[in-house]
Amino acid sequence: MSHEVSRVKLSLPGGFAARLAIATSALIAAVCLTQSTILARSSLDHLQRHLTERGNAVAGYLAREAATAMRGRHGVESLQQLAEQAQAQGGVVYTRFFDARGLLLVAVGKPPPGTTPLPARPGAVDTEPVSVGPALWEFHTPVRAGDSPSAESLGTVAIGVSIEPLAALGRYAVRTAVIWTTLLLLTSLAAAILLARAITRPLTTLASAADRIAGGDFDARVVAHGHDELARVGHSFNAMVDSLRASPS
Repeated sequence: MSHEVSRVKLSLPGGFAARLAIATSALIAAVCLTQSTILARSSLDHLQRHLTERGNAVAGYLAREAATAMRGRHGVESLQQLAEQAQAQGGVVYTRFFDARGLLLVAVGKPPPGTTPLPARPGAVDTEPVSVGPALWEFHTPVRAGDSPSAESLGTVAIGVSIEPLAALGRYAVRTAVIWTTLLLLTSLAAAILLARAITRPLTTLASAADRIAGGDFDARVVAHGHDELARVGHSFNAMVDSLRASPS
């Protein structure tokens, strides 16, 4: 009796393929998101250091000039001019000068709503800015009669510096990370689906053929090409089917 050999067609991959695609996509998305976060954090740290150095430099310059002005005949007028010059610097929102007792001498510029400027802290030395608003840092530098840290304290200079560039970079970094992560996630999902199909196709074929043989159809065969492990499994499966068909009932 002749036997017509039937070929088993591959159907769409089932749950295993879907889980494999989702797991692969999630891993790729996590890597992309982590890398984007690290790069964004590095850019933010760099800009933060730049703004800190710039704020300390402006405050230090004003403190040195204020020391001369406070010992001159027209101290308040000179401080007013210094404060107005500081306002010409990009990002400086306000400038204040205090005397050695913490009394306000000169104030130029208006703090934005929601900002709470710090009170004077005579003699305090801060190298790090203090956040006084949603997008504002304040720098305090003592005004001394000499360059030595032990020199007589004449007062304090305080400047408010806008950190809007830092906030804008943060928003841009978040948007960029979201966009690129979404694009890479979609691309990786498509690639993972194709990869999962390629991996599960031979397994699906074997499973379908095994189901047919279990139902009594010994004409089922699998197509096995190449010499890799899956092809060897396919050849062995076909040989097993031939042996079962040739064996007496």
